[in-house]
Amino acid sequence: AKLDEAKKKRVEVASRNSIRVLSGALARVQNLYARVEARINKIEASGTVLADAKIKLAEAKVLWDAAKVKVDGLEADAKVALESETPIKSFETFRLHASEAKDGIKATHSEIVEAIASIKTAAPAASVTHEATTSVQVTQ
Repeated sequence: AKLDEAKKKRVEVASRNSIRVLSGALARVQNLYARVEARINKIEASGTVLADAKIKLAEAKVLWDAAKVKVDGLEADAKVALESETPIKSFETFRLHASEAKDGIKATHSEIVEAIASIKTAAPAASVTHEATTSVQVTQ
């Protein structure tokens, strides 16, 4: 059975909010990635080799790209669910993809944190002067 207009509107608002939250988390993780990448380049310019940190950062980029694809597809998932003859069942796809995106964002953040730890062990003197990193909490 199709949704009535009031329920449809609530589902639209809820899905839009989920997409907004996940997109914001992606942006924050991307910002963190850029800062760590800049830090790695700066430290490597001074002659320290940070191969492990670069590998972790490359892994984080792959995970971020996968999470971005999931977040970008959420709007289409929501639209399909709203127009479906079985919207409740169809909305499960949206929930699944949102959950996968959230997990991808968390995994990306973990890889970045590992890259930071690798920088600190490889270049302890250089890492003393850098700013504190931030933690990303994804809520839905």
